[in-house]
Amino acid sequence: MRSRLIAAQTFGKGLAILLVASTVMLTLPSAAQEYRHFPGSVPDLRTARIQERVETLYNQRNYRLALRNYAEFLAPLGDKYAQYMVGYMHLSGQGTTPDPVQALAWYRLAAERNETPYIEARDTLAATFTDEQRAAADKIFVDLRRRIGDRQLLVELIRRDVNALRRFDTEPAQDHATAGFLGGAQIDYRALTIDRLRQRAKYLERLPRDADVVANEDDIQAYLARYLN
Repeated sequence: MRSRLIAAQTFGKGLAILLVASTVMLTLPSAAQEYRHFPGSVPDLRTARIQERVETLYNQRNYRLALRNYAEFLAPLGDKYAQYMVGYMHLSGQGTTPDPVQALAWYRLAAERNETPYIEARDTLAATFTDEQRAAADKIFVDLRRRIGDRQLLVELIRRDVNALRRFDTEPAQDHATAGFLGGAQIDYRALTIDRLRQRAKYLERLPRDADVVANEDDIQAYLARYLN
Protein backbone atom coordinates (compact mmCIF):
# COMPACT_ATOMS: atom_id res chain seq x y z
CA MET A 1 0.00 0.00 0.00
CA ARG A 2 1.45 3.34 -0.99
CA SER A 3 1.44 5.91 1.77
CA ARG A 4 3.15 9.17 2.52
CA LEU A 5 3.36 11.62 5.43
CA ILE A 6 1.55 14.76 4.37
CA ALA A 7 2.30 17.88 6.39
CA ALA A 8 -0.19 20.70 6.75
CA GLN A 9 1.12 23.67 4.78
CA THR A 10 0.71 27.42 5.03
CA PHE A 11 2.48 30.11 3.05
CA GLY A 12 3.76 33.47 4.16
CA LYS A 13 5.43 36.33 2.33
CA GLY A 14 7.66 35.21 -0.52
CA LEU A 15 5.79 31.88 -0.62
CA ALA A 16 8.00 30.50 2.15
CA ILE A 17 6.79 27.08 3.20
CA LEU A 18 5.95 26.83 6.87
CA LEU A 19 5.53 23.20 7.80
CA VAL A 20 3.24 22.81 10.77
CA ALA A 21 4.71 20.57 13.44
CA SER A 22 1.84 18.11 13.45
CA THR A 23 1.58 15.74 10.49
CA VAL A 24 -1.13 13.37 9.41
CA MET A 25 -0.59 9.94 7.89
CA LEU A 26 -2.86 9.52 4.91
CA THR A 27 -3.13 6.11 3.30
CA LEU A 28 -3.34 6.73 -0.43
CA PRO A 29 -5.12 4.42 -2.88
CA SER A 30 -2.96 1.89 -4.63
CA ALA A 31 -2.79 1.85 -8.41
CA ALA A 32 -4.91 -1.31 -8.45
CA GLN A 33 -7.67 0.38 -6.44
CA GLU A 34 -7.71 3.38 -8.75
CA TYR A 35 -7.84 1.32 -11.95
CA ARG A 36 -10.67 -0.79 -10.56
CA HIS A 37 -12.93 2.22 -11.11
CA PHE A 38 -11.16 4.01 -13.97
CA PRO A 39 -11.10 1.85 -17.13
CA GLY A 40 -7.58 2.79 -18.10
CA SER A 41 -4.70 0.62 -19.19
CA VAL A 42 -4.08 -2.36 -16.94
CA PRO A 43 -0.64 -1.89 -15.37
CA ASP A 44 1.74 -4.34 -16.99
CA LEU A 45 4.99 -5.84 -15.74
CA ARG A 46 7.03 -2.91 -17.07
CA THR A 47 4.82 -0.41 -15.25
CA ALA A 48 5.02 -2.43 -12.03
CA ARG A 49 8.81 -2.44 -12.28
CA ILE A 50 8.89 1.34 -12.78
CA GLN A 51 6.62 1.81 -9.76
CA GLU A 52 8.89 -0.36 -7.64
CA ARG A 53 12.00 1.38 -8.94
CA VAL A 54 10.70 4.89 -8.31
CA GLU A 55 9.69 4.02 -4.75
CA THR A 56 13.20 2.68 -4.15
CA LEU A 57 14.71 5.85 -5.61
CA TYR A 58 12.51 8.00 -3.38
CA ASN A 59 13.35 6.02 -0.25
CA GLN A 60 17.03 6.35 -1.14
CA ARG A 61 16.48 10.12 -1.41
CA ASN A 62 17.42 10.18 -5.06
CA TYR A 63 14.67 12.74 -5.47
CA ARG A 64 15.70 14.16 -8.83
CA LEU A 65 15.48 10.80 -10.58
CA ALA A 66 12.38 9.77 -8.63
CA LEU A 67 10.61 12.95 -9.70
CA ARG A 68 11.55 12.33 -13.32
CA ASN A 69 10.12 8.80 -13.19
CA TYR A 70 6.90 9.94 -11.56
CA ALA A 71 6.41 12.82 -14.00
CA GLU A 72 7.57 11.26 -17.27
CA PHE A 73 6.60 7.60 -16.97
CA LEU A 74 3.83 7.05 -14.42
CA ALA A 75 1.83 10.29 -14.33
CA PRO A 76 1.06 10.18 -18.10
CA LEU A 77 -0.49 6.71 -17.60
CA GLY A 78 -3.15 8.20 -15.34
CA ASP A 79 -1.45 6.99 -12.15
CA LYS A 80 -3.02 9.38 -9.64
CA TYR A 81 -0.57 8.52 -6.90
CA ALA A 82 2.30 9.45 -9.21
CA GLN A 83 0.57 12.71 -10.12
CA TYR A 84 0.11 13.47 -6.43
CA MET A 85 3.78 12.72 -5.77
CA VAL A 86 4.90 15.12 -8.51
CA GLY A 87 2.91 17.81 -6.72
CA TYR A 88 4.21 16.81 -3.29
CA MET A 89 7.82 16.90 -4.45
CA HIS A 90 7.34 20.32 -6.05
CA LEU A 91 5.80 21.56 -2.81
CA SER A 92 8.56 20.23 -0.59
CA GLY A 93 11.42 20.97 -2.98
CA GLN A 94 12.46 17.34 -3.37
CA GLY A 95 14.48 17.02 -6.56
CA THR A 96 13.43 20.46 -7.74
CA THR A 97 13.02 24.05 -6.62
CA PRO A 98 10.05 24.46 -4.25
CA ASP A 99 7.06 25.57 -6.30
CA PRO A 100 3.65 25.53 -4.59
CA VAL A 101 1.90 26.74 -7.75
CA GLN A 102 3.10 23.68 -9.68
CA ALA A 103 2.18 21.55 -6.68
CA LEU A 104 -1.43 22.72 -6.64
CA ALA A 105 -1.83 22.09 -10.37
CA TRP A 106 -0.63 18.49 -9.95
CA TYR A 107 -2.75 18.00 -6.82
CA ARG A 108 -5.80 19.06 -8.82
CA LEU A 109 -4.95 16.55 -11.53
CA ALA A 110 -4.53 13.80 -8.94
CA ALA A 111 -7.96 14.63 -7.48
CA GLU A 112 -9.81 14.12 -10.80
CA ARG A 113 -11.37 10.86 -9.62
CA ASN A 114 -12.57 12.33 -6.34
CA GLU A 115 -10.36 10.18 -4.12
CA THR A 116 -10.65 11.69 -0.63
CA PRO A 117 -6.92 11.90 0.25
CA TYR A 118 -6.12 13.76 -2.96
CA ILE A 119 -9.06 16.12 -2.53
CA GLU A 120 -7.95 16.92 1.01
CA ALA A 121 -4.36 17.58 -0.10
CA ARG A 122 -5.62 19.84 -2.90
CA ASP A 123 -8.02 21.80 -0.75
CA THR A 124 -5.59 22.23 2.14
CA LEU A 125 -3.00 23.73 -0.17
CA ALA A 126 -5.47 25.83 -2.18
CA ALA A 127 -6.78 27.43 1.01
CA THR A 128 -3.39 29.11 1.51
CA PHE A 129 -3.24 30.67 -1.96
CA THR A 130 -3.83 34.20 -3.12
CA ASP A 131 -6.03 34.87 -6.15
CA GLU A 132 -2.91 35.44 -8.26
CA GLN A 133 -1.44 32.10 -7.21
CA ARG A 134 -4.68 30.28 -7.98
CA ALA A 135 -4.81 31.86 -11.44
CA ALA A 136 -1.24 30.74 -12.13
CA ALA A 137 -2.02 27.21 -10.93
CA ASP A 138 -5.16 27.16 -13.10
CA LYS A 139 -3.11 27.72 -16.25
CA ILE A 140 -0.75 24.88 -15.43
CA PHE A 141 -3.62 22.58 -14.51
CA VAL A 142 -5.46 23.22 -17.78
CA ASP A 143 -2.32 22.32 -19.73
CA LEU A 144 -1.82 19.14 -17.67
CA ARG A 145 -5.42 18.07 -18.08
CA ARG A 146 -5.28 18.73 -21.82
CA ARG A 147 -2.26 16.44 -22.14
CA ILE A 148 -2.75 13.71 -19.52
CA GLY A 149 -6.13 14.30 -17.88
CA ASP A 150 -8.59 11.43 -17.60
CA ARG A 151 -10.72 12.52 -20.54
CA GLN A 152 -7.74 12.79 -22.86
CA LEU A 153 -6.42 9.41 -21.69
CA LEU A 154 -9.77 7.73 -22.27
CA VAL A 155 -10.14 9.23 -25.73
CA GLU A 156 -6.75 7.84 -26.72
CA LEU A 157 -7.54 4.42 -25.24
CA ILE A 158 -10.90 4.32 -27.02
CA ARG A 159 -9.16 5.22 -30.25
CA ARG A 160 -6.80 2.26 -29.76
CA ASP A 161 -9.74 -0.07 -29.10
CA VAL A 162 -11.50 1.13 -32.23
CA ASN A 163 -8.36 0.62 -34.30
CA ALA A 164 -8.04 -2.89 -32.91
CA LEU A 165 -11.65 -3.66 -33.82
CA ARG A 166 -11.12 -2.33 -37.32
CA ARG A 167 -8.22 -4.75 -37.68
CA PHE A 168 -10.38 -7.59 -36.37
CA ASP A 169 -12.93 -6.78 -39.07
CA THR A 170 -10.36 -7.51 -41.77
CA GLU A 171 -9.12 -10.78 -40.25
CA PRO A 172 -10.61 -14.29 -40.28
CA ALA A 173 -12.87 -14.98 -37.31
CA GLN A 174 -10.52 -17.65 -35.92
CA ASP A 175 -7.80 -15.03 -35.56
CA HIS A 176 -9.88 -13.30 -32.88
CA ALA A 177 -9.38 -16.12 -30.42
CA THR A 178 -6.50 -17.98 -28.86
CA ALA A 179 -6.11 -20.88 -26.46
CA GLY A 180 -6.64 -19.91 -22.83
CA PHE A 181 -4.91 -21.20 -19.76
CA LEU A 182 -7.87 -23.09 -18.28
CA GLY A 183 -8.96 -26.22 -20.04
CA GLY A 184 -7.85 -24.95 -23.44
CA ALA A 185 -10.82 -22.56 -23.54
CA GLN A 186 -10.89 -20.08 -26.39
CA ILE A 187 -10.63 -16.39 -25.53
CA ASP A 188 -12.43 -14.09 -27.93
CA TYR A 189 -10.28 -10.97 -27.92
CA ARG A 190 -12.70 -9.12 -30.15
CA ALA A 191 -15.46 -9.61 -27.58
CA LEU A 192 -13.12 -8.55 -24.79
CA THR A 193 -12.21 -5.41 -26.71
CA ILE A 194 -15.89 -4.61 -27.25
CA ASP A 195 -16.55 -5.00 -23.52
CA ARG A 196 -13.59 -2.80 -22.63
CA LEU A 197 -14.70 -0.21 -25.19
CA ARG A 198 -18.19 -0.19 -23.67
CA GLN A 199 -16.78 0.46 -20.18
CA ARG A 200 -14.58 3.28 -21.42
CA ALA A 201 -17.33 4.91 -23.47
CA LYS A 202 -19.67 4.80 -20.47
CA TYR A 203 -17.06 6.35 -18.20
CA LEU A 204 -16.28 9.01 -20.80
CA GLU A 205 -19.91 10.13 -20.77
CA ARG A 206 -19.57 10.98 -17.09
CA LEU A 207 -16.60 13.28 -17.60
CA PRO A 208 -17.17 17.00 -18.29
CA ARG A 209 -16.16 18.53 -21.59
CA ASP A 210 -14.64 21.85 -20.60
CA ALA A 211 -14.14 24.52 -23.21
CA ASP A 212 -10.50 24.85 -22.12
CA VAL A 213 -9.81 21.14 -22.51
CA VAL A 214 -11.15 19.81 -25.79
CA ALA A 215 -10.01 16.36 -26.82
CA ASN A 216 -10.38 15.51 -30.51
CA GLU A 217 -13.21 13.00 -30.33
CA ASP A 218 -14.97 13.45 -33.67
CA ASP A 219 -13.16 10.55 -35.32
CA ILE A 220 -14.36 8.00 -32.76
CA GLN A 221 -18.03 8.84 -32.35
CA ALA A 222 -19.18 7.02 -35.50
CA TYR A 223 -17.18 3.94 -34.53
CA LEU A 224 -18.62 3.95 -31.01
CA ALA A 225 -22.08 3.91 -32.55
CA ARG A 226 -21.03 1.11 -34.89
CA TYR A 227 -19.52 -1.22 -32.31
CA LEU A 228 -21.69 -0.52 -29.28
CA ASN A 229 -25.16 -0.38 -30.85
